[in-house]
Amino acid sequence: MTLTLDGSLIAIFFIFWLTFLLLKKLYFDPYRRVIEERESFLAEREERYARATSSFEEKIQIIKDELERARREALEEVDKIRKEAERAREEKLQALREALAREEERFKEKIQGELRKTKESLKERIEWIAEEIEKKLLSW
Repeated sequence: MTLTLDGSLIAIFFIFWLTFLLLKKLYFDPYRRVIEERESFLAEREERYARATSSFEEKIQIIKDELERARREALEEVDKIRKEAERAREEKLQALREALAREEERFKEKIQGELRKTKESLKERIEWIAEEIEKKLLSW
C-alpha cells in the first residue's frame, strides 16, 4: 500500500475547505453573531433590570422613610394638639370655677341681704305683735 497523491484527493481536500469556508461564511458566522447579539442583549437587559430593581428598592426605602417620618410628625402633632386641648380645657374649667365662685359669693351676699331684711321685717312685726298683745292685755 503506497500513498500517492492523485487529483481526486486534492479535489476532495479543495471541496472540503470550500464547503467549510462557505458554511462558515453563510451559516456559522451569522449564527454565532446572532448568539452573541442575543447574549449581549440579555446581559444588557439583566443589567438594566438589576439597576431598575436597585433604583426601585431605593425609592421604596425612601418612601418608607418618608412615611415613617410623616407618621412620627403626625403623632407629634396629635400629641401637641391633645396637650393644647387639655390645657384649654383646664383653662376653661378654671375660668368656670372662678365664675361659679363669684356667682356663689354674689348669691350668698344677696341671700344675706334678704335675710337681714327679713330679720328686720320680722323684728318689726314681732314688735308690732308684742305691742298689740300688750295693748290687748292692758285694755282688759
